[in-house]
Amino acid sequence: MLRHHILVIGDCQVGKSSFCIQLAENNFTDAYMSTLFTEQYNVRVKDHLLIFYDTPGNERFHIGLEPKYAQCDIALLFVNETSKVEEWFQRVRRWNPLMSWLVIANTSSKKAKQWADKHNKIFYEINIKTRQGFKDVIQQILQLTHLYASRPFGLNLQTSDEEYLHYCS
Repeated sequence: MLRHHILVIGDCQVGKSSFCIQLAENNFTDAYMSTLFTEQYNVRVKDHLLIFYDTPGNERFHIGLEPKYAQCDIALLFVNETSKVEEWFQRVRRWNPLMSWLVIANTSSKKAKQWADKHNKIFYEINIKTRQGFKDVIQQILQLTHLYASRPFGLNLQTSDEEYLHYCS
């Protein structure tokens, strides 16, 4: 089984945890609970294991996130109209400049769409409650992991728990 590590980042209350829970557990709740630590959600798609790292949106809980940034293939940047999109991009880019990006809005976000277009990043508008757009996001993730694996230099990093080697294919 091929493992792919996906970083889920963005400001507080933009839908990161709701997306991960709906994706992994097919469960939606309107209740909001702040994420304090990075949580891991595993989703199997054919012969791929997609490992989503749901990170806290509040900056004071970001201690120790840098190793997660460095080991991931793809970043899902969740945004809304008030998001600090450029700050998130620059922060993660420092640790992994080769990471592929998907910009995702749970509601319409003209600001996010404009930023994604300006920086040549892929943009999706989804609905977490109804799962609208989820299939497209997963298909795009799988396409990006194949592109990442085809890079001639590849990357072999150990995960922070040192249980598995992370192969970029």
